[in-house]
Amino acid sequence: MIPANAVVEDLLSEIVLRRLAKHRFAIGAVYGREGVGYIAKRIGAFNNAARGGPWIVLADLDSNPCAPRLIGHWLPNGPHRNLILRIAVREVEAWLLADAAGFAQTLGIAAHLVPAQPENLSDPKRTLVDTCRRSRLSALRRDVLPLHPSDAQGPGYNDRLGKFAQNAWRPEAARAAAPSLDRAMRAIESFRWP
Repeated sequence: MIPANAVVEDLLSEIVLRRLAKHRFAIGAVYGREGVGYIAKRIGAFNNAARGGPWIVLADLDSNPCAPRLIGHWLPNGPHRNLILRIAVREVEAWLLADAAGFAQTLGIAAHLVPAQPENLSDPKRTLVDTCRRSRLSALRRDVLPLHPSDAQGPGYNDRLGKFAQNAWRPEAARAAAPSLDRAMRAIESFRWP
């Protein structure tokens, strides 16, 4: 196993990253969990730290026009060869939705309700939450759906989706419907150390 540190936006991204990296990397310290602003402010420092060993950074594209432009803005001279910097288009939730059959089965939703091309969605998280409204599992709806109109998600959102990502999500199936996931998996699979 290759030792590496990681940087993520939030808990769900950490769970997804650990799942993707588990066969090649032993993840040590995990930084972030404070949103994309944290990553944007510190990406130069993480890039410098990669001189001493592997780092994996996972961020959401959100409303940015494209991943290469975002990476170029963050790191004008490019990432160090030991820095795996991956951008989920538009959000990591799109990667979970990309395993449509697994998502539908695990979360009690009809498969045809899961978008076929989740990376084309403007707000995958909202689509995921809205799709869960149609679940036949009341406990799922209670966990995932917002309690108040101003909330983006329910109180058990990270726990419920984290368990899906850890135990039932099939990245190999999902990568066919999520090109940014496929690129992330290829970057992890092809990384060489030392």
